[in-house]
Amino acid sequence: MLKSAVGKCEIPVCEKCLVGEHHDHKTFSKEELFLEKGKKLDEKYSFLQSELPKYQAQMEQLKDGEKKLDKNRDIVENEITFHFNEVQRKLDIEKKRLMRIAHSHYQREHCRLQSQKTRISEYVNKTESFIELYETKIPSERYAFILYANPSPGFILPKTLPQFTSPFTLTFNKRAFKEDTFKQISGEIGV
Repeated sequence: MLKSAVGKCEIPVCEKCLVGEHHDHKTFSKEELFLEKGKKLDEKYSFLQSELPKYQAQMEQLKDGEKKLDKNRDIVENEITFHFNEVQRKLDIEKKRLMRIAHSHYQREHCRLQSQKTRISEYVNKTESFIELYETKIPSERYAFILYANPSPGFILPKTLPQFTSPFTLTFNKRAFKEDTFKQISGEIGV
């Protein structure tokens, strides 16, 4: 004989244990208890058997979702990479454009300076040659030189040195790189 409280304890105990904490429990035969517990176990089995396909279907959905998520991650990463490659390409094009403009300004300024150097060099040479000629004449010849010297028309120097402009310097005016502009260029992730 087993004693058990249906709905409460349901722990089978021997008759000797009825004296202790199980003394007021209702008693059942082993067969009755086996049938009752078997019936509940069968109900639980049937319920779990009917629920298992739902869980398996959810598992398949999760696996499909995981595959889609991985594929989506690859797509998004490729889109991000493509976008930044495109932004980088456009930045490289703009960089080359600015470099060409800077080089063109440099070339023009370099040519202008070379032209000025050539003109100044001519003035220096003419001046030095006149000074040398004047200083090397002995005093008796100097009077004749002063009276009869006829410098060529190309030898005439201007009374004042022509004003040449100093070389200009190029500057690169960086645009303020605002955080929101950077975010606009970069894009964002949406869910």
